[in-house]
Amino acid sequence: MVKSSKYCTNCKSEVKSSDTYCYNCGKRLKNKRRKTDKKLIILIIIGIIILPAIIIGKNKIIINYYLFRANNEKSISDSINYYSKALDISYRPDIVFKIGERLKEDKNIDDTIKLLELVLEERDLNKISSDAYVKMAEESFEAKKLDDMVKYLKKAVEHNFDIKRFKYYDSIENLEDLLNENYDLEINNEDKISEEDSEKEFNESTNKETLNDDEYFIEDSDTRYLTKEELSNYSKEELPFIRNEIFARHGYIFSNEKYNNYFKTKKWYNPNPNFSGNPSELSTIEYANVKLIQSLE
Repeated sequence: MVKSSKYCTNCKSEVKSSDTYCYNCGKRLKNKRRKTDKKLIILIIIGIIILPAIIIGKNKIIINYYLFRANNEKSISDSINYYSKALDISYRPDIVFKIGERLKEDKNIDDTIKLLELVLEERDLNKISSDAYVKMAEESFEAKKLDDMVKYLKKAVEHNFDIKRFKYYDSIENLEDLLNENYDLEINNEDKISEEDSEKEFNESTNKETLNDDEYFIEDSDTRYLTKEELSNYSKEELPFIRNEIFARHGYIFSNEKYNNYFKTKKWYNPNPNFSGNPSELSTIEYANVKLIQSLE
């Protein structure tokens, strides 16, 4: 096979293919290999630019698919699951917001939040969790389910919620004290709140005419929070009756003859031997009112 000759373009002297310079005139020779190297470098640069674009484009398609599924899922848990998958690919504030909105509708919020701990940053987890719990607390207050309200507010506070920002904060006296109370008390003699635990000694000569002749002293003391101002309108003799009226509504059977004789004259009073007078048997409002009246007796 005849090899093609290579000549210097300057002096026309014959040179070898491997030569870099012409040994006759010293001119630098063109090297096809260098051209090949340049082309390779150009291709590599193009690849570096285009490949991420391809990956980003693919991720965008996948994210949009997950968002489409999440937006159209009737099941809240499935919807949040798809949002979480999208978030795994790209952690975006708008996706976090969408998760928060669906979480507010979730009845199994506690379980869902545990799963979201694996997906969300702590700051975002606290924000959407507290927002969801606060919404439930507001709905509970409006439905007069005060036990549920306190339960949800406690959980909101655990996620760094400022209780003073609660919509109905000014409507509930001593709300912060209520959140600090333990309503899961065991039934025992020390916890029992009744006329036997906190009864004040009355003068046996108290004129019965000073007591309320109406059906109730305060008819709605089981559904709203009482205030110190309104209770200040009652005498020291009347306050224990107002307090025990809360227990009497549940049918508490009084061992003290004075209260027993008083409440059995009321048409609404129905003795209930199953009601022990334990704090856990009272609603949040009732318990708060009992504590407030005790502090004033």
